[in-house]
Amino acid sequence: MAQDATNTLENDIIGYLLDSTAPSWAAAGSFYLSLHTGDPGETGNQASSETNYGSYARQAVSRTTGFTITGDTGANAGLIQFPLGTGGSGTITHVGLGTDLSGTGTLLARAALTSSIGVGLNIRPEIPIGNLTWTVA
Repeated sequence: MAQDATNTLENDIIGYLLDSTAPSWAAAGSFYLSLHTGDPGETGNQASSETNYGSYARQAVSRTTGFTITGDTGANAGLIQFPLGTGGSGTITHVGLGTDLSGTGTLLARAALTSSIGVGLNIRPEIPIGNLTWTVA
């Protein structure tokens, strides 16, 4: 899975590192994963190319227990399940990591899926344990 930080995250990190300016999300207990039908881009937000199949909702992932960190890489520690589709259709190509449960929200990072996920009626998109990785290099 190819991943990339957004410009917002890059700016937040350099500001915190060199100017001690804590990012607005520094105390957040969870981040929210979003599903996208296209690359939301480095300057996009959580709603950019976000899917809208019936019953879709972003999924919260705890910052203290939701990821396993090994060296410079973090991976999802548990199975991430999105709601079962009640209608609509589409193809998911990207996952986003952001700050808000709903609305525009601040997108911090995004990842292209190695295999796209079809969504629609009676389909539950899932990300198996360890399949969503974020690396700082």
